Amino acid sequence: MIGYGKGMEGKGMLKLRINVKMDEWDYLTRLHIPYLSGTVPLTVASQWVKETAFRK
Repeated sequence: MIGYGKGMEGKGMLKLRINVKMDEWDYLTRLHIPYLSGTVPLTVASQWVKETAFRK
């Protein structure tokens, strides 16, 4: 689902933010957590998602 939020631009900032957050969470769970063997706490993962989502 990477890139799913990209096509939602112009549909409203709230909707875009929700899609970006889901985008980033999907990216994080598929790539980062498996590579780190689940050693990253959920709070750290959530903070990473928040920072990345609001930076875009």
